[in-house]
Amino acid sequence: LRADGKPDAERSAAQDAVNPKFVPRQHLLYGAIAACERGDTSELEALMEVLRRPFDDQPDADPKYSALPPAEMAKKRGVCVLSCSS
Repeated sequence: LRADGKPDAERSAAQDAVNPKFVPRQHLLYGAIAACERGDTSELEALMEVLRRPFDDQPDADPKYSALPPAEMAKKRGVCVLSCSS
């Protein structure tokens, strides 16, 4: 990193430009789908709103959209535990 001669701030900005802050993580999709199946589309709409601008700072966005999956989802099949067999 030192050899490229770029300042840390410049390198950080370049990384931020190609790495989204918000991604459609499996546990978020799972929650939105479950709510839709109950007839409530508000979670899907909120998630889609955040994902429309995945690289932007969105200080008003719910922190859950950039957080790790909650502990109760860690062993839930199809959310954080995926099988490679098909």
